Amino acid sequence: MQAKLSVVLVAATLLIASTARRSWSYNEFDYFDVSIPSVTMVPGESIYGINIKTESAVIVRTKVPLEWDLDVDNSEGERSALKGWAIVGAAASNENGDGYFHNFLEVARYKHPIILTRFEMAVTLSITNDRTGAERKVRLQLKRMILKPSTAL
Repeated sequence: MQAKLSVVLVAATLLIASTARRSWSYNEFDYFDVSIPSVTMVPGESIYGINIKTESAVIVRTKVPLEWDLDVDNSEGERSALKGWAIVGAAASNENGDGYFHNFLEVARYKHPIILTRFEMAVTLSITNDRTGAERKVRLQLKRMILKPSTAL
C-alpha cells in the first residue's frame, strides 16, 4: 500500500512540475548588446555605481569592470534588475563611462511578452565627487541606450 502511495505521489509531482514549467527557447527572444552613452562629468567626479531595471527582458550576460561587485536578479518573470558598485575607489570610472559601459550588458527581449508590457530599460548611474563626497544620480531611459543586435548565447 505504501509503495503504491509513493508511486502516485511521485507521478503527481512529475505531472505538476511538467505542466508548471515553461520551456523557453532561444528563438523566443531578440538579443541586444547594450552600451551606455558617455555622461557629462566635472573633474574629480567618478561613477561608483550603476542600477538597471528592465521590463519585457532579461539580463543574459554582463561584462563587469574589474573590482566591481554585481547583483543580478532575473527572478521577476519579465523583469530584471542589476546593481553594481565599485568596491574600491580606484575601480570607479572617472572617464564618463565610455570604456566601462561599452557592450557591458546583453539583454534578451521577449518577442511575445506574457504580460502586455513593452520593452523598457532604465539605468541610474551614481556619480560621486571625489573631493567633496557629494553624490548625484544620472538616470538614462532606453531611448538614450545604444543597442546593437547580437546572437543568442
